[in-house]
Amino acid sequence: MRVIGQASSSPLWRTLLWLLGLGGLLAIGVLPSNGKQPFPDIVHPTASRPALPTLQIDMKFAQYNGLLEQRTRALEENVILTSAKDFLPAVVCVGDEAVAVQLRLMEGPTAGLTPTGKWPLELRVQERKTLLGMQRFYLQDPELIGGQAAMALDRVLVREGVLTARLQQVRLIFNGDDRGIYALQEGFAGPFLEAQGRSGGVIVGFDADPFWQQVAHFDGDLTAALADPVLDLGGLHYLEADAFDDPAIDRDPLLKAQRDTALGLLRALQVGTRPASEILDVERYARFLALIDLWGLPERASPLNLGFYLAPGVERLEPASFASSFPPHPDERLSLAVTYGDPQLQIAYAREAARVSTPAYLEELRAVFGEEFDTALWDRLAERQELIRRSLNPVRPIFAHLADPTPETYGVLRVGVANVTQLPVAILGFDVGGLTFVELDPAWQHDAQDERVPNADGVVLRAHDAGSRVRYVHFDIPLALVAAQAKLDPHGDFTLSVAARVAGTSGRVLTPAQPETPLLWQEDE
Repeated sequence: MRVIGQASSSPLWRTLLWLLGLGGLLAIGVLPSNGKQPFPDIVHPTASRPALPTLQIDMKFAQYNGLLEQRTRALEENVILTSAKDFLPAVVCVGDEAVAVQLRLMEGPTAGLTPTGKWPLELRVQERKTLLGMQRFYLQDPELIGGQAAMALDRVLVREGVLTARLQQVRLIFNGDDRGIYALQEGFAGPFLEAQGRSGGVIVGFDADPFWQQVAHFDGDLTAALADPVLDLGGLHYLEADAFDDPAIDRDPLLKAQRDTALGLLRALQVGTRPASEILDVERYARFLALIDLWGLPERASPLNLGFYLAPGVERLEPASFASSFPPHPDERLSLAVTYGDPQLQIAYAREAARVSTPAYLEELRAVFGEEFDTALWDRLAERQELIRRSLNPVRPIFAHLADPTPETYGVLRVGVANVTQLPVAILGFDVGGLTFVELDPAWQHDAQDERVPNADGVVLRAHDAGSRVRYVHFDIPLALVAAQAKLDPHGDFTLSVAARVAGTSGRVLTPAQPETPLLWQEDE
């Protein structure tokens, strides 16, 4: 699995934020934390946790020199590039269990490649054997994958039915040298699926090799690579859909057919030939997005990190979470670019985010996992919940304007409404002077039918695209109905507010309709 590393502090990094799954933040140590601390560190276990298993790697002198050559090359290029010929033989022992492996440095950034640092390693068990129930696994610096939060999140993802590459802590002894505590993460191979209740199927993803090769082309200068006006690295188009190279797939015609189907779906997502909600398992993907937002690890949604599982007989891809080595920041939020502009995904995400941000949900988790994780972790989760609740309940999710009467609008109140959030918004109705509430009849919509989310309950307006113009939808409310319900003089003065909420949530916000300006309606005359 290919992962992203530490970001440059340059604003050019923002061009890649959607690809990382992050929302509007730069590198760790660059932005102020507003006094908030990151999630508790993985390397400070509480007294109640069991002793860590010791993983011992032994390499012969010649092979270890080969690994040192990989490190030297990576430091010269300022990026770790990998190939199949980089794998080197070694023996790994845990307790009385010993297996032959092939290992190499893990593709990506060079963080941790100091002489005493925690080198990122990729290991593959040989002879169809397993170690700790895994055929492929990775060793990474725990601090770079999210610390205790990453461990806790994986427990919750499994509980919620979302596939995840299992994490555990180990103490690493490398050729007799104690390298300290590492995060051992399972790879997408062998018994990964069976261990999580899935039978058969394949996992595909995006190959980041071309991305890192282009970074290396700029001498490892990520800022320069991102600034390249000829080749834009900031989009999904520069990643190639690929299957994880499991030899079992090539030996099984059925698995090969499933792989072809899965790759076809992933390429359709990449080029946009089908809506994302027709490609992805909407409920699981939305649940995954809400949970990584809650736990402050939004980079898990990056296509550089995420795997996609296709079950037999199913035509939807499930997310398979993998822990990135991008250092978490306490205020990171999810970028909604990972919903691919699909309103069905966006509504499902909002619904799941509302569910996991309730105090009752946190109490439920604490009842199950409370003894395993520090109090500080639960306190930070409560803070994250509050952030999500505020995001789902914006002060003004819409703009609303009341048109001046014209011969065309005789007998109706014409109201212009625009969604200004990056999630779909449901228009519920109209509050008339605080005296009565008039529910919206979808038949009152005067124009801009394409702004409606199809097959949604009621009138739901599409999300506002960041950077695009404000798009208004006009509703003609029968004036006689308003006057009758509110017992008002239809020719008198009164105030009108539009009731709306982020679709998928249960809140309601009233936005006063402002007096109209002629320019606003000019396009529609």
